[in-house]
Amino acid sequence: MFDPTPIPYEPVSGLDITAVSLAGDLRRFRSLAPNHSTELLNLQQGDWVIHNDSPFILCLVARFANYSSNIRTLRPSEFWSFNWPGNHYKLTATLLTSAQVFNLWHINTDTYLQRALTLNLTKWEYLFYQYMIAARTSCRRITEGKSQTPDFTIVVSDGVVPVELKEFSRNEQERNEARLLSSQGNNKGATVEIGQRLAKAANSARSQLRSYLEQHGDGPAILAVIDPCRLRHADPDHIGAVLEGHMTLRIAKRDRSLVDAFRKENRRRAPYDRNEILSAIAVLCFWPKEGSASLTGIQAKHEEIVVNLLVYHNAHAKHPVPPSAIARFGFPQFSFGSPLHAAVQAFA
Repeated sequence: MFDPTPIPYEPVSGLDITAVSLAGDLRRFRSLAPNHSTELLNLQQGDWVIHNDSPFILCLVARFANYSSNIRTLRPSEFWSFNWPGNHYKLTATLLTSAQVFNLWHINTDTYLQRALTLNLTKWEYLFYQYMIAARTSCRRITEGKSQTPDFTIVVSDGVVPVELKEFSRNEQERNEARLLSSQGNNKGATVEIGQRLAKAANSARSQLRSYLEQHGDGPAILAVIDPCRLRHADPDHIGAVLEGHMTLRIAKRDRSLVDAFRKENRRRAPYDRNEILSAIAVLCFWPKEGSASLTGIQAKHEEIVVNLLVYHNAHAKHPVPPSAIARFGFPQFSFGSPLHAAVQAFA
């Protein structure tokens, strides 16, 4: 297994997600597994309304053959009216039990920025802090002292866990590429070493996390990353390179067919023994929320973003965080190269 494997959740009951056609066809869902794509049946062509009367955010995706596209994100008590094309398109829904919606206009206000500065955080780091509080993790900012310290602590079922947060910003090469793209509409492209930037972040985080654990006792520790410029340095292939080693393909010389594929550990970038302090790598991701109407029909006044935290477990961690300990927050969880996990219960 080279790609991250989702850790399944048991279905959440007591939901009310309804698809209604103008012709009176009614499809109602009372139970869905969190963070798992569920087909809302194969809707017939025509006008439909989706009602999300669950307490969670619902992400709707249109699928056709191997193509898929996010088309709508619904808050609790929101609905969406649309014309469905039929023609073998399928509508799927994913219940995002840990997702939160933030107002982008508010994030850019002076008041918000001042509050971030008070905690010695950037606005995106402050967004991480606010999100973690909204996710009920009992997140606390660690006061900086003379010794190196991580940024936050969170509380899981096994106790207090330190979290070091790293924010990816553009380096000089990426700034030049952004300028070319803005001025000319294209650039010559760039060579990116998979896992390089994330490995540097892990190298920096280890000393801060280790300093905390030496003072408070050995245990789990988490590296969290946020990528506001969408540089994609925290994509799954980068995380796999850091935690498991770089992907290596063996190709046949004659017909160029794939003979073998395996992970090759890079001792300089991603040695297991050096990264064993990292119980998991958590990635804060966000995307624009499309304009949608509430049951009162009022349109959103400002652009909003949907924020969610993805947790990638380190199979080589000295002190792993059990998936069941993270499940209480509803975060999507993944593992690399490990056997199938039993489904965990959200909000246990």
